[in-house]
Amino acid sequence: MDKDFKGVNLIKKLLSGGRVVNTSTDTDRVVAVNLTIAIKHCGYFALLPENLDLEAHLEMYPLTNFKFRQISDKIISYNDNGTFGSNFDIEGLIHILDLLNIIPARNKDLITEDGFVPINSTKIRNYLRDYECYLDYLIKTDILVPDNHYIVGEKSRGYKFAPAYENSRLVQYNYRRFISQQPQTVSELNQRFENNTLVNYSYLTHWYYHMQLAIDKEAAEDYALALMQKKFRLGYNSWDKNRDKWSNKRNDYCRKNPRTQYWAVMRNINHIDRGDYKAMIDTNIHRLHSVITNMQKDFRNFLSCDGQQLVSIDIKNSQPYLSCILFNPDFWDVNSTLYLRLNQLPDNIKNSIIFTPPSRGAVSILDSLTEFFNGLNGYEFDLFRNIVSAGRLYETIKEWIQEERGETIPRSDVKTIIFKLFFAPNRVDSNDDNHWLMVYFREKFPQVAEVFRVIKRQYRGLREEKQHGRLACLLQSIESEIILHRCCKRVWEENPQQVPIFTIHDSIATTVEHRNYVKRIMEEELTACIGIAPSLSEESWLISNLEEV
Repeated sequence: MDKDFKGVNLIKKLLSGGRVVNTSTDTDRVVAVNLTIAIKHCGYFALLPENLDLEAHLEMYPLTNFKFRQISDKIISYNDNGTFGSNFDIEGLIHILDLLNIIPARNKDLITEDGFVPINSTKIRNYLRDYECYLDYLIKTDILVPDNHYIVGEKSRGYKFAPAYENSRLVQYNYRRFISQQPQTVSELNQRFENNTLVNYSYLTHWYYHMQLAIDKEAAEDYALALMQKKFRLGYNSWDKNRDKWSNKRNDYCRKNPRTQYWAVMRNINHIDRGDYKAMIDTNIHRLHSVITNMQKDFRNFLSCDGQQLVSIDIKNSQPYLSCILFNPDFWDVNSTLYLRLNQLPDNIKNSIIFTPPSRGAVSILDSLTEFFNGLNGYEFDLFRNIVSAGRLYETIKEWIQEERGETIPRSDVKTIIFKLFFAPNRVDSNDDNHWLMVYFREKFPQVAEVFRVIKRQYRGLREEKQHGRLACLLQSIESEIILHRCCKRVWEENPQQVPIFTIHDSIATTVEHRNYVKRIMEEELTACIGIAPSLSEESWLISNLEEV
């Protein structure tokens, strides 16, 4: 039997409708596996509060008392402009409620302090044309609460469950109408995935499409509920910080509402349990995103691969380490022969760097970098390189400050400032309590800070509105090129279909038996690309790692 195909009887059992699949040949085996995956994928589901009985609610609050009308034997939406919409669809109502889980599960940066989830009206209209009628019903019958706040082009209106439902456990509701839409052939299945950006990368898709990744669903769901309750019990200071959102009012990062986190992680737990990993490569920074990358770190301890324990191998101070390639003038040279160079990155990343100024006298990024490097002796970056290669940038700065200033600074504060150097505009807020840390870093590593400043500078002739994001996009694209298309591809080519790998941006998770092999591949590829050796750490994914809740 093909090593890639395991559990023929299990596959047959999973197939719905009693359909019999002949698994006597390699082709048939692939068909069986793919159809099994498709069947699990096409089973749409929603997560609703356990104490929300929609049928009883609809009886208590008849639709015709709101923006719906009885026409013959049908209930039809009735818009404010006096026109009729479409037939009432209870699953449309359920879909709107499910967006409170779907949206933060896809983008954890949208988890706010107040617990409201932004719902984009343009996107929801593609699914439910008369969505306003449904929202009106849900709000007026006290299922949802709106924040009534939106900014055109910036912020959509937010919604959350009303107090009667917000603390309830979530339970799964399976959509009925999609059951008959299961693909019957490999051709039909491929059409489902034809728009997925992973389709051409077998070395990335294999372990997702073959459903090797599993989760202890019951234990994960129980932990999710208990963790939410614990954070509310301990209070605001126990809430997770959102490292992408800063509060000037409190001079600290905004926090993530534990309730919204619970909704999001429950969605991802259920996706994994159904074998629907939502794996795709984005077209901006070219990272691979999946339910694993989107879920809270704690919940990876509930994962396993084909019944085996997983281990994550991470790059220590990864973004500072990866930035060391930027200090090599040859990286930027269009005729370079380096193992990894700018010309090998995706077009949108490359074109944000290589451009011709539209007006006489204007300078380009490459012009500025060339002029800067020409004034150096070549050893100015050595100290920074040595520290990040050892994986000790944050610890070293913390120790320096203790020795030189007699101050004890949390490692997290140092890391925050370093991230601001990478991701924030060149102009910093002098009112920030940690502004002096930014100045301190620039004094210790002036050439490093200058390279970052040149890349993030606002250049005339470029249409990018937030050009300071160029550095972050460049580094994340470099990370993706190395981790996805160098490390993972090499593992696949050397040991096809033998070594499970799942990426979480700058790290790779694999089974215990393959940890040393994967770690060696990462060390060799990263050293060849960046020019200095990385410092890697390992973390076993075990339920015993979790704190009691």
